[in-house]
Amino acid sequence: MKKPEFEIENGEVTEYRGEGSDVVIPEGVTAIGKFAFCWCETLTSLTIPASVTQFNAMGLAHCTNLTELRVVPDHPAFRAVDGVLYSADGTRLVCCPRTRTGTFIIPEGVTEIAAGAFKTCKELTGVVIPAGVTVIGEEAFAGCSGLTSVTLPAGLTDIGDGAFIWCEGLTDIVLSDGLQRIGNNAFNECSALQTINLPESVTSLGGSAFGGCTALTDITLPSGLTSIESDLFWHCSALTEITLPKGVTYIGRNAFSGCTGLTRISIPEDVSVIRQQTFEKCTSLTEITLPDGLRCIWLEAFMGCTALERINIPAGIETIGQSAFAGCTALKSIIIPDSTEAIGNSAFDGCTALTDVQLPGQVTIGRCAFRNTPFGEVLKKAKRRKRTKQ
Repeated sequence: MKKPEFEIENGEVTEYRGEGSDVVIPEGVTAIGKFAFCWCETLTSLTIPASVTQFNAMGLAHCTNLTELRVVPDHPAFRAVDGVLYSADGTRLVCCPRTRTGTFIIPEGVTEIAAGAFKTCKELTGVVIPAGVTVIGEEAFAGCSGLTSVTLPAGLTDIGDGAFIWCEGLTDIVLSDGLQRIGNNAFNECSALQTINLPESVTSLGGSAFGGCTALTDITLPSGLTSIESDLFWHCSALTEITLPKGVTYIGRNAFSGCTGLTRISIPEDVSVIRQQTFEKCTSLTEITLPDGLRCIWLEAFMGCTALERINIPAGIETIGQSAFAGCTALKSIIIPDSTEAIGNSAFDGCTALTDVQLPGQVTIGRCAFRNTPFGEVLKKAKRRKRTKQ
């Protein structure tokens, strides 16, 4: 038995299985789901009945031949202008057909660009956003790989999660004062983006907001920022230097992992924990200043920092985690303060230049903590001599 073209659950189209080009959504449907028409490459137009009140533009991602969205006359929730879907009052741009090319001018009166509105409009090269827009929704411009430059208006306060993710051609973006939040993954994998100036009004930067921006060389963080979220600058391999605001108290896991060009960084005084893989494989890192209030260095925090020759562990440190400095092949000496209670398994494994280590009198040393180090060999001999005397 042939399955119906539309999979409808509780009034929502969750999947379209047909191969039509000019598709009319059945009357009675109330919502278009997040994945409803994804990858429908035969779709060229879509007509929306009066019963539909919710439309998730994510559901039209990768509809590479979609040229027009239509609504029935006197639709209570939506209207279509030149094939683009808006809310009935024109304040919300809901969805742009994925075949649009060149520069798109968003009309005056729009205050919100909805989630997924331009998602995978790969031929779009520019967009003009009017001053009244205050919100750019989740993944609004995701996968717009031809987009090269964007100027965001002064009234904008919120850039949603993944708003410009995978915009691989984006080289320049101008952010205006008044912006408060940049969501998770907002500019993730914008591999051509070189510089960005964050206005002082920004108080929240989401996790991996700039992760994978491999061409990013310069970024200025706002002074009011208190948190560096996980993966924020993950694999920003061209970033050589960054200044963290003094008010930062939290640095998330993998925040600078894979920043192979980063040469130095100073951690603010109120940071008490260096989390998992925060600086993993920062292979050019030669200098790092740790705050006096630091209490814990988590597992693999500095693993593979092959240029790091020395590091001053502050006096209040309590724990050095598993593989925290593993593979730091240039590290020659280190002083472990008396406050240290535990050194994790493989903490300094593979530090092949490490010859001088000062250990506190009472500390728990994990398995293989100094394996494959000159100091480890000294430690082994000392243990053998101790057993022989016993």
